[in-house]
Amino acid sequence: MTAAQSKKLALKKLRVVYPRQAEEANLILTEFLKEGGPGVTIEKPLYVYNGSTLSDEVKKYYSFED
Repeated sequence: MTAAQSKKLALKKLRVVYPRQAEEANLILTEFLKEGGPGVTIEKPLYVYNGSTLSDEVKKYYSFED
């Protein structure tokens, strides 16, 4: 955060990524905006897996077709 602020970047969005619902988060996704001013949106958590398969949301991000 300090490095971003020194470049006049403001945190605008933050999303926590969890492997599964019963596990601890292992990533965060952030969006910064140059001279963005105050205010941060905390988005809903992203769960990568639903059991042993990819979650529906994560499947939307990838194309598994050849």
